[in-house]
Amino acid sequence: MSLRTHAGMLALTFTVLTGCPTPQQEGGLSDYRAQEVRVENGAGINGPGINGPGINGPGINGPGINGPGINGSSINGPGTNGPGTNGPGTNGPGINGAGLTGTGVVGLTLTSTVYNGPGLNGPGTNGPGTNGSGTNGSGTNGSGTNGSGTNGTPVTGLWLNGSELNATVSGQNIKGASVVGIEFHYSYQPTASSAPFLFTVRIDSAALDTTAKIPPGQPNDVWMYNLLWRQDNANPAPAWQSLCVTETGGPDQSLMLSNRWDLVTGNRIDQPSFITFACRDFALGKCARLGYRPWAKATTCSGSGSRRTCKEVALTDHHQSCVRMMRADYCGTGKSYTVNGTLIDIYDYLNPPIQVPETDWDIEARWTPTGAICINEPRHPELVGRWKRPDCNGDGKPDSFPACGQSDNRYSGKGLLVNRFNDDQSRCGK
Repeated sequence: MSLRTHAGMLALTFTVLTGCPTPQQEGGLSDYRAQEVRVENGAGINGPGINGPGINGPGINGPGINGPGINGSSINGPGTNGPGTNGPGTNGPGINGAGLTGTGVVGLTLTSTVYNGPGLNGPGTNGPGTNGSGTNGSGTNGSGTNGSGTNGTPVTGLWLNGSELNATVSGQNIKGASVVGIEFHYSYQPTASSAPFLFTVRIDSAALDTTAKIPPGQPNDVWMYNLLWRQDNANPAPAWQSLCVTETGGPDQSLMLSNRWDLVTGNRIDQPSFITFACRDFALGKCARLGYRPWAKATTCSGSGSRRTCKEVALTDHHQSCVRMMRADYCGTGKSYTVNGTLIDIYDYLNPPIQVPETDWDIEARWTPTGAICINEPRHPELVGRWKRPDCNGDGKPDSFPACGQSDNRYSGKGLLVNRFNDDQSRCGK
């Protein structure tokens, strides 16, 4: 399937990576291709994440999120580490961590989680009216203090079923659109001498993603959430802002994924107690929406004739391979070698496949969760260097990647995903 990738900075003023023009978007692409398959190595694999606009907040480290991210153009920026390869963290810090307070980011603590929705039993805990509109009606215990009011009801449990958030509130389990109104309260204090920065992330809406790629015969289980954030204890209270943004700065949605990802290398860290906010405009969210849902399963087959065998496999490694591929992270170290707007065509060897090739472009690379296993012509050799092979270990020499060839027969079954690239898009370095 032909896709548009995106590797620019979250802040639109930090998009210059090379002197090469960025190709224009291919016309006629559906939403999940054109909009959700951009590779974002500027602000991080997962965009701002939970730590996003809140961690260093507006005014502490520049406009918004610390510039475009914790390690975006502010700290590692377009200098030492390129255009924000490390971003604000591959996955953000996660929600749960150890219990309900850990986040995986030093200095960032989830102080509380509360439910400030419309109420558990109608417009309030006690509904609009066992006792009319008085003390126990729509007042104190109705849509007020314990309903959509200020303090909310403590959330005592959080977990994911696929990408659907489940929570326990007042002994009841809520999920789906009923989680709207849950608020995550954070404190960020990077050093003992710094004043804590307090902020809240709120679930403003929740619905199934009607544009996600779902294999035939399977139910749609991709939930999208509108997450808003604002600084606490500010006077006047600031307006709520979208936690996730598109490449043009508009508000965007988020998925929720189990586990977390290393802030630098992009490695998935299997800790199911973590819940990661995966902005849909960044690689973690995009790859899930392309059909490589890390919580789902698919079938893979090998051999032929009477020796053909098939087995069910989890898509966790396909999702991670997709993240590496989208960002042209050949080495599997978190360093990206692509630029905004680059079109690629991807496919897999699943049975039936989730994505199939749609072009006759040349094969660029074959991918596993640890990066590329072979490379033909890198999509942007001007970023790789004169050897057209990346220097993965930092010794100043190109690493040895075998050529992939152009035949699937030779490499069939090697690598989980394959991508093709039209080298007419970029003549830089050729």
